[in-house]
Amino acid sequence: MMSKKDSSMDCLMPTEAELDEMKDRLSKVRGAMEDRSLNLLILTKMEDIFYLSHYQTVGGCTQCLLVTPQDIQIFTRELEATNATFRSRVPVSFYNEAQDPISTLVEYISAHYPTVKNIGLQYSSDRLTYHQTLTLQTGLQTCNSDVNFKDISDLVSRFRMIKTSAEVEKVRRAARMVSAGIQAAVNQVETGIMETALGGAITNAMCREGCEYTAYPVFLCSGETGCLGHYTPTQK
Repeated sequence: MMSKKDSSMDCLMPTEAELDEMKDRLSKVRGAMEDRSLNLLILTKMEDIFYLSHYQTVGGCTQCLLVTPQDIQIFTRELEATNATFRSRVPVSFYNEAQDPISTLVEYISAHYPTVKNIGLQYSSDRLTYHQTLTLQTGLQTCNSDVNFKDISDLVSRFRMIKTSAEVEKVRRAARMVSAGIQAAVNQVETGIMETALGGAITNAMCREGCEYTAYPVFLCSGETGCLGHYTPTQK
């Protein structure tokens, strides 16, 4: 487990208001756990992990957020551990590059939550393959034959659908960033400009508004490619 050491990284951590909001979110999720008689959630959807922990990454490694009625823990790859630690105030545990993430997760759960019986899994998550999910279930049942699994793919997302005033303001701010990118394209488009140059101007304008990274690359097409979907800029 890692601890925070550098106060200069405070800008990456949640504010006190965000911490209070996350506490409220966690309380609601735990209430839903109680309603479904669940002892442990293994959350693998990154949007749900961020919602409860403030941890975000563009990394595609195997990772999850473990939630019990009393505990919450980020489990991730060693490379991501510093990122998770500084972006969140949730405790972080990790597997190293030589370890298999699923077998290490099974060992961790068996050691720290040996009495859990009803576990919630997100079967619709794209972060675990079918084989990984099956291996995780088999491994946990080998350690504890009383373990049962329930699909909780929508358990957190249904809370995320209801936005607080602070969340609505963040949506508005994101919209302003997008608007700045579109305006940059309108202002700088001209005969002969490369798609990549215009795409760069769009991204630059969004980042100047505070965008940390775009959810998708800029989709920009022209001429004969003008009606192509998901077309990224070229040197045309």
